[in-house]
Amino acid sequence: MKLKVINTSNKRADYIGGFTPIEEQMIRHFIKGYTINLFCGKCQIGDERIDIKREFINKHTGEIENTSANIIMNVFDYIQNIKYPKQKPKSLIVDPAYNETYKKKYESKFVIFANVKMTNQLFKWIIKQQFERIVIKSWNFYRFKHYSINEKYSRILYYGGYRKSTFLLCQNRKNKDITEWR
Repeated sequence: MKLKVINTSNKRADYIGGFTPIEEQMIRHFIKGYTINLFCGKCQIGDERIDIKREFINKHTGEIENTSANIIMNVFDYIQNIKYPKQKPKSLIVDPAYNETYKKKYESKFVIFANVKMTNQLFKWIIKQQFERIVIKSWNFYRFKHYSINEKYSRILYYGGYRKSTFLLCQNRKNKDITEWR
């Protein structure tokens, strides 16, 4: 597998995470059907956009900003109590805070993907749902069993400066029932 490396810097000093315009364009082309966006932040993609707070303080400007969430709830409460609408979601977007700076936004419980127990809980739920398409953004390379990486939309993202490179992995479910995470 070969992933393209792209510079996605949006050249904003106050950039606080989320997706850049280039990433959003790729995601919009990749996802299909009813979409859930966990840890949505300011991203407006998805029919259900879940985040823990409606507002946050931009650490660069000190201003209060709004998330794009239409469901204000801890993601882990959401996945335990989800009641699907008339149609089952086909796509999932996962872009959690994985930077120590944003740990407080998630009530100091953990930095996502640094807490194995919480990561396993999230991933088990994702596998159980059998989404057709998954978009996950992380410093780690997470490929779900029974899913294939879509090279057309997946990238290694280089932001420049102090920020680490990040994986944006778009995955298609293979035509199998999925019952396990590991």
